[in-house]
Amino acid sequence: MIKRGLKLSDKALILVIIPLAFQFLFVGTLVLLLRNAEYETRRESHHKAIVTESYSILNAYVNQAMSLYFYWITKQEAFKEHYEEVVESMPVQINSLKILLRDKPQQTEALDRILRIGNQTATILDRADTLVEESKQSRSPALKSELNASIAELENCTVRILREMRQFVRDQESGRNHDPRLEEQSRWWILLCLFLGLAINVIIAISLAVYFNRGTTRRLYTMVENTRHLAEGEPLEKPISGNDEIAQLDSTFHEMADALEQARQYRQELISIVSHELRTPLTSVKATMTRLSMDHLGPLPEQAKTAVSKAENNIDRLIKLINDLLDIERMESGKLDIYQRPVALSSILGKSMDAVLPFAEKNQIDLDIAATNLSASADEDRLIQVIVNLLSNAIKFSPPESTVRITVEPMGNQAEIAVIDQGKGIPDEFKDKIFQRYAQVSKEDGKKGTGLGLPICKAIIEGHGGTIGVKSELGAGSTFWIRIPLA
Repeated sequence: MIKRGLKLSDKALILVIIPLAFQFLFVGTLVLLLRNAEYETRRESHHKAIVTESYSILNAYVNQAMSLYFYWITKQEAFKEHYEEVVESMPVQINSLKILLRDKPQQTEALDRILRIGNQTATILDRADTLVEESKQSRSPALKSELNASIAELENCTVRILREMRQFVRDQESGRNHDPRLEEQSRWWILLCLFLGLAINVIIAISLAVYFNRGTTRRLYTMVENTRHLAEGEPLEKPISGNDEIAQLDSTFHEMADALEQARQYRQELISIVSHELRTPLTSVKATMTRLSMDHLGPLPEQAKTAVSKAENNIDRLIKLINDLLDIERMESGKLDIYQRPVALSSILGKSMDAVLPFAEKNQIDLDIAATNLSASADEDRLIQVIVNLLSNAIKFSPPESTVRITVEPMGNQAEIAVIDQGKGIPDEFKDKIFQRYAQVSKEDGKKGTGLGLPICKAIIEGHGGTIGVKSELGAGSTFWIRIPLA
């Protein structure tokens, strides 16, 4: 079993080496079997050539003997000529056979012996022919006796040649040792090797896949799950054991998660400080500024009232920023509480308009709020917060002496509230970004905000089980719409 302490590079090397080593072994075995089969084929072909050549020589000697026999009976020169042709070709055939038998010295000696007997036979035949010619001129008994002796010797040599050649052919046949079962067995072993190689390849592939799945894929899946847990604020899985790259990455990931958790706690502490230590004094200062601007503490010069009004506006912006930061914190921690109950949308729209009316009058914007008798299931304060935010943005980005309208329409089991302005509109590339934190369309006209209002609106509406979106065209204004469940 491969140890889990190995690094991924080592495991990858092993996963390559194991199949490669088996492939070399498999190919080597197959090559060895094929070479053996090829050797047996060549050996069989060699033996077959030897036997064929041996039979050819044997047939030649038989023809030689027959030609000689018919020559002595018929005294026709054609048989003698055929005999001499066979005698002349015999050394060439025997030398060809000796080449095939170059690694068998005993067999070549037998061929040399046969060739010597053949040469002896040719010499005897020449002497016999001479005696025949002499016997035609002389009837000497001694000459006739010598001729008969030559013929007998010639017959004896012929018999010896045939006997030697037959024995030689039998030796070649016996030395052949050709067994068809060996060829069948060789083919069977090759097929078995192929099937076994295929089966072992499959087994190795499956085994490596199982090992890789258990040793790597499952641990990577744990990393993916930890990523999801981190994104959702859930506890992480236990650290992965081992000291390979995955374990090191998981260890680093846990350290990062701990650092993020610590940073989140620091942020919560900071937000808490901002909430209690900053918002409370600001609220107190705002109340004092309000009393000053209303001359509750005595009349002020106009210049002082203007300064107090500016300070009051700045304090309002700071308090709103603090409230937005607190809402963002609640949204991220899942503590943005929504308490839904049936509320009349006409009441909510009226309160929202009252909240932004001074701002609209200051910017010379008319408000047109549609009448409605619909009721929604909503958190009244939170819904007012959303509509006030949308109205404030519409007023801020609308040209003077224009109108901002609010329409309410039923859509199935939902109510759609739309805030319509006559501003510059929103470019297409910003429509998906404006609901992200700190995103702003443009800063060129100086009308910039914190970039937190719309993300908070999105979180509040989605907390109601609704949706929020925008329709806009450059130069034709924008329409921000929200859809929430009807009561």
